[in-house]
Amino acid sequence: MLPCFISLVPPRFTEIPDQVIKVKKNTIASVICRAFGFPPPVIQWSKAFASLPKRRATVENGTLKITSFSLKDVGTYQCKATNKLGSVSASTALNIVEGERNRLVLLLLKAGRSVRSSPDRVVQLRVLVELIVWCSCTQDTTHTMSPSTQVLK
Repeated sequence: MLPCFISLVPPRFTEIPDQVIKVKKNTIASVICRAFGFPPPVIQWSKAFASLPKRRATVENGTLKITSFSLKDVGTYQCKATNKLGSVSASTALNIVEGERNRLVLLLLKAGRSVRSSPDRVVQLRVLVELIVWCSCTQDTTHTMSPSTQVLK
């Protein structure tokens, strides 16, 4: 009879999540993390500075799923694969996307002019000095901007 050798292998990732994942509001966030090793590693998910959402977060075969994803779920999540030879970790940031047309634009606001957020909103400000600001837009607003605002590309 030949001797049988079993080779122990520490955990190694075979699939890790992207560094940043954008999730639409009120949808299911699904984040995959897979690892190989012997003995087979156990995969656990955690959220930085908080616990996973109760009753809405599940982990199956290394995949984290969060139902009804909302603003309170935004943050850094960590996948950790562990066996008796050690562990490996990978992190991802889950961010929320409010609508399909969200985009970040850089605006130049000219001094001495008033800027109104949109015709149907009350928000209005008087620009005292020329400013460059980042703004999150849920729709293409370039055609509704006043002469005091310019989109920088």
